[in-house]
Amino acid sequence: MSYITNTKRCVKCILPEQYPDIQFDSQGVCHKCHEQEAKYINRDYEKLGRELDGIFRWAKAQKKRYDCIVPFSGGKDSSYTLYLCRKKYGLKVLAVNFNNGLRTPEALMNMENIVKKTDCAYACYGPNWEVLKKLYREFVLKAGHFCFVCDMGIWATIHRLAEQYDVPLIVSEFSSQIESRGPKIYSYNNKFFRTIASEVVDTSELKDFLEETAVQKILRRFRHGRFTRYRRQISLPDYVVWDDKEIKDTIYKELGWQKRADGSSDHIDCLFAPMKNYLVVQKWGFGEKTTKYSAMVRAGQMGREEALRRAEAEESQDVSGHIKVFLKELGLSEQELLQAKTRSHLDYL
Repeated sequence: MSYITNTKRCVKCILPEQYPDIQFDSQGVCHKCHEQEAKYINRDYEKLGRELDGIFRWAKAQKKRYDCIVPFSGGKDSSYTLYLCRKKYGLKVLAVNFNNGLRTPEALMNMENIVKKTDCAYACYGPNWEVLKKLYREFVLKAGHFCFVCDMGIWATIHRLAEQYDVPLIVSEFSSQIESRGPKIYSYNNKFFRTIASEVVDTSELKDFLEETAVQKILRRFRHGRFTRYRRQISLPDYVVWDDKEIKDTIYKELGWQKRADGSSDHIDCLFAPMKNYLVVQKWGFGEKTTKYSAMVRAGQMGREEALRRAEAEESQDVSGHIKVFLKELGLSEQELLQAKTRSHLDYL
């Protein structure tokens, strides 16, 4: 399946009828538009701002070496989150990067530059590249996608370092308002990951990707005299207006943030980002640009016609060059890549 063009779409956003479990009302408006309107129409950002200030005061009152950890990839949203935490809220930040073996030159340059400009601490961890390659390949073959590996690794690394440095708060950058996608398109958990990953890596290698269970955390904290400690985790866009244009303007001006060489400002932190989009389009007939731009239309940050035009253009791009590199790096055949669109994470959840 290639990118869909002639299809029924929501009359308000641009979600197509191929979106899993989509429902249209009698006027042709999809259920996601109704859900977002109900959630955000009366959102009180002044009240949320006061709540956020209270969370940050609490973190500072813990008197730890670092007030918070910010997951940091060098991409647009993580760079903005780091900027706000340091420059607006005055937090002592430990920026943590998970080296997935696929970081772009632009992301590396952004990370080095922004860490200096924000004067924050920085930590990076990455598993062996051969382990990563085996996992990427296995998840493509079994679940039709490879990004599960990074997401599991990122959060396992974040929580491990939060424990190691006794950091009271984790501040992430995911916006449920303008990054909507849905569990049938993409979701994961420890059980799902372990089921597939254990086929190609051993127990010790799995530890880089699995978070501790609640029991394991309690036992370890008890051994180290931290039994009563409490940690919070928040997503910054839940508390502040997350405007894509404002984010870009700020990081360009204040941080000297760099786009990817092809001019893209989204997912500039991963060499395989074009393949991520390709695999989603092959499976569903649309990619994450469709879901993202639909969410931005609902949030009033993009017009519907612009969203349609950009989604079609960006999700129909020729990625043949990227496919060749992808197949070579992971040792996949063209037939195996073709079969990947019939595989789904839903078979394991």
